[in-house]
Amino acid sequence: METIKAGNQTVRAVAGAQPYHPERSYRFSRHCLEVDCPEGRLLFHSLSGELLLLRESESPENPALREELVKRWFLVPLEFRDRQHCDQVRSVTRLTQKDKGAITDYVVFTTTDCNARCYYCFEKGQRRLSMTEQTARDAACWMLAHAKGEKIKIRWFGGEPLYNAGVIDRISRTLLDGGAAYESTMVTNAYLFDPTLIEKASKLWNLRQALVTVDGTEEVYNRTKAYIHQEGSAYKRVLSNLERLLEAGIATTVNLNMDAHNAEDLLALAEELGRRFGGKKGFAARCELLVAYVGEVAAFESDQQALDTRRAVNERLEAFGIRRKATVEQGLKLNSCMADDPRSVTILPDGRIGRCEHFGDSEEVGSIYHEAWDPEKLAAWLEPRPAEEACEDCVLYPQCYRLKKCNACPDRCNFLFREQRIGNLRDKVRNTWERWRQKQSLQAGGEHED
Repeated sequence: METIKAGNQTVRAVAGAQPYHPERSYRFSRHCLEVDCPEGRLLFHSLSGELLLLRESESPENPALREELVKRWFLVPLEFRDRQHCDQVRSVTRLTQKDKGAITDYVVFTTTDCNARCYYCFEKGQRRLSMTEQTARDAACWMLAHAKGEKIKIRWFGGEPLYNAGVIDRISRTLLDGGAAYESTMVTNAYLFDPTLIEKASKLWNLRQALVTVDGTEEVYNRTKAYIHQEGSAYKRVLSNLERLLEAGIATTVNLNMDAHNAEDLLALAEELGRRFGGKKGFAARCELLVAYVGEVAAFESDQQALDTRRAVNERLEAFGIRRKATVEQGLKLNSCMADDPRSVTILPDGRIGRCEHFGDSEEVGSIYHEAWDPEKLAAWLEPRPAEEACEDCVLYPQCYRLKKCNACPDRCNFLFREQRIGNLRDKVRNTWERWRQKQSLQAGGEHED
């Protein structure tokens, strides 16, 4: 047995080593994911984040190996309550975390207006608001005061954030004048980028990454986005802008959002992106199913068809080397997302403060103009979604901490939502093993040369 990736030290310290009793019967933990690989099988524990390799010749029935797997919680007694144990470890681990009171991560809505009219947009019906230059200056001063000298990270959001690019300039200059270290990312359709804005993005905004959705090849994309602009092909313009961003050293990740209406077309899009961007540093693409935030999506004939089609698109992206190979994370999640992270807030165009980027013009908890926040609204964002029956046996449970207010997942966990995430986790396990194997080969080559 070899350790491919050590687990989270804090979680392992809290859980301790499980006592081993040779006379007891054991089973694999519900939180253990098994993935085959050419050398044997990989065991990933989603609570501890530990990844092991068991070679084909190694069996858990071997007494010494069996004892080691028990100590590391991969094997547990037959009557063991996996979910209850996870909840206990999460509660105790939280007590070890120290909150310094700094707010360092910001989602800034420069505007809630947009130049596209995507049919699945979760912001439909919301008011069209744009931040003024004075509010931008005030927001930057608020960040400086609340970051407490730590690095500030901003995600420019909208609407389309470039629809009001002047306030990005103002916030960035105010942070720069205030001596802050800062960097940013942006969720954008990239249509409005031009050479001037790209230069600002690189030199003033400290833009590290642009996150762009492309929903199909030219005809499908132009129809889906339904831009208010009519000059030329929006698809060609956006792809050219992506190339310019990469040339400026700004990483670009393209999301391919899939439902039944564009599924087959995304296979063709994967080919086009691969031919155009394959080998370009900083470019990545990924395909995800539209199963969250939206209701007006075209359904597949079956959930399995949806999963199979998505995998086919991602495999095509991987063949061109443009799907980023993510690796396994540290295991247990202590919070859901920015909404229950004390270091994160959203700032709306009028200076109101929120907890979630997907509740743009609603559910504010305070304002940059008032220090007092609404305690009831804050508490509501901390309330977890109750566990469901499916949680008892789910390998994702330690990494699937969901909030009751969150609209990013179905009212109840369903097959499609769950299997897409398990598939992602399997890919991460294989990627982690591949990276480990490459490192081992390089080390062996270096030793041989010596």
